[in-house]
Amino acid sequence: MRFPSRLLSAAAAIVLLSGATVQPAASAASVRYPGLQDTVSAYVDEKTAAEIRSYFRNRVTEFSIMLPENLKVTKEEKQQLLQQLLYDAFEETGSGSEGDYLRFAVKNYSVKSTGREVSFSMQYYTTAEQEKAVDKKASEILSKLALDGQTDYEKIRRIYDHITNSVTYSKDFTDPLVFSAYGAAVGSSAVCQGITQLMYKLLLESGVNARIIAGVSLKPGMSLAEAVASDDHNHVWMIVQADGRYYLCDPTWDINLGKGSSAFFMKGRRDFDENSVNTHVAYNSNGLVFPDYESDGFKAAYPVSDTAYKQVSYSWGDVDGNGFVDAVDASMILSEYARVSSGGQSTFSSSQKACADVRKDGIIDAVDASAVLAEYARLSVS
Repeated sequence: MRFPSRLLSAAAAIVLLSGATVQPAASAASVRYPGLQDTVSAYVDEKTAAEIRSYFRNRVTEFSIMLPENLKVTKEEKQQLLQQLLYDAFEETGSGSEGDYLRFAVKNYSVKSTGREVSFSMQYYTTAEQEKAVDKKASEILSKLALDGQTDYEKIRRIYDHITNSVTYSKDFTDPLVFSAYGAAVGSSAVCQGITQLMYKLLLESGVNARIIAGVSLKPGMSLAEAVASDDHNHVWMIVQADGRYYLCDPTWDINLGKGSSAFFMKGRRDFDENSVNTHVAYNSNGLVFPDYESDGFKAAYPVSDTAYKQVSYSWGDVDGNGFVDAVDASMILSEYARVSSGGQSTFSSSQKACADVRKDGIIDAVDASAVLAEYARLSVS
């Protein structure tokens, strides 16, 4: 349960023309500044953020960008603009090496602005070479897990099981690598930050949406303020998407419970902590470079289920998992046959394929669909 919360905002500073140091705001309830949208060109809002993201991704420690000549902003607006650029650089792009992966890869930063030039000084948990090793290891893991054709739930299950069975929790907080996916993937030992960073990468690269959530582990009788003030209670976990909803996962706590534990897998808001004395409380104490996890906007974008995920159960011919064999199942099987036979990609999971192949000859075709339809007709008149 180790995450260096406040590390980014505590040491990070944006220095403007006057030389005064301005700390990032303490809250990220508003991550955009509508008043600046008419002033800031699309170049600044999009291209510059992408440029910064590229430097981050390549682990460049010192770099500068140039703002447009015609940019006219006040000192306060400029400070807000630079914060906005940083936030946009961490935008979710669908890449497992960007978004939250990058956000949790930055150890510390400072930004200095003189005229049009903005200079960045960065510290990361890993180097570019180490990230190449992570990419290679991630590819090996995904190849071994054979996730093609699996449902989102099955992908999440296999990735989660791999991480909780192959990574150990590190107590060596002096080693910066334990705070990274490198520590989890290559070294097989990490703290919550590195563990969730690896899970995020594997999920996104397998096509599953996910976010890393920062907060605290709240002990009974402890106030949020007390937990936030103590680094010992900082923690990160995950939300992952399956069937249009998000569910909570904490691989770190399941690692600590022992191999095979799923006490914190695919849970809802109401039952996430049913197996724990401590409580997960989402909280942003890193200023505007992190989201406000409890804001209405974040919750609307990532709706978390109230209760744990209920896995769909398939059986002979019942490929939609509703508990009945009917014409809908026959139609789905026929569509799957037409799709695959014409060179398309299968949309059935491994469980669905097994139940669609009712003749058990290793082929899903029109004959299987006819058999299911015949069974439906028989049951309808019985």
